[in-house]
Amino acid sequence: MNPIPILSNVVLVATGVTIVLAVSSYAVYRLRDLRKRKKDREKKKEQKGGPKYFERFYPEKSSISEE
Repeated sequence: MNPIPILSNVVLVATGVTIVLAVSSYAVYRLRDLRKRKKDREKKKEQKGGPKYFERFYPEKSSISEE
């Protein structure tokens, strides 16, 4: 029995499986990305229009600047 046909079939099957896994993982990635974008758009609509991280600070008038 010649090992060349067996090895060539192994390489062919491994290549096919790799291509199928690559395409399916890309499809799952795109679906997850689309779901995330939709969720972000909905969250943005619910968000109020103010600053996200900081609150504006209004200092009181000091007696030094009034002199």
